[in-house]
Amino acid sequence: MNREWSMYLAKQYGISIEDDLSQAKGEYTVQDLIEQKVQMREFLEAQSSQMNHIALAVTGTLFAKRYSVLSMGVFDALIRYQIILDTSPQHMFITRKDGGEMGFVLPETAVKLLSELSDHEVEVFLSSFVYKHLTPLFQRVSEVSRSKTTHLFSQICIIPHRRLCS
Repeated sequence: MNREWSMYLAKQYGISIEDDLSQAKGEYTVQDLIEQKVQMREFLEAQSSQMNHIALAVTGTLFAKRYSVLSMGVFDALIRYQIILDTSPQHMFITRKDGGEMGFVLPETAVKLLSELSDHEVEVFLSSFVYKHLTPLFQRVSEVSRSKTTHLFSQICIIPHRRLCS
């Protein structure tokens, strides 16, 4: 498989594909953030402190805004390179970067060629991203930060739209 897509996803969307996740720079798996309220609070408070201690509700909304970058990357990979990224929460890491920015780390096994998947498998991967990843993650962000879930999901829609229209 041509690795041009790997460099593109890292540069454009902060999505890194790693051979060995034990070497991953990820601080938290998405699964841990979903299941462990304390870890989500820790993550959001650390982001808040990186952004001059802004209110946690604002941090939660900015978390979603920055998470929209992952969503754009998932769909750009599908369209541009005909690959599906398996974003299952248990093997995806989120890294914190300067200024509250985030990076995303996935194992190499999470990259699937579209040509090798059935239509049903593609549907399962994409619907799992929404229903098993984004929905429970944003529910936890909302619970911890007191941001409205609808505001969090609106970021997933608005940011890609603005980027495409500019």
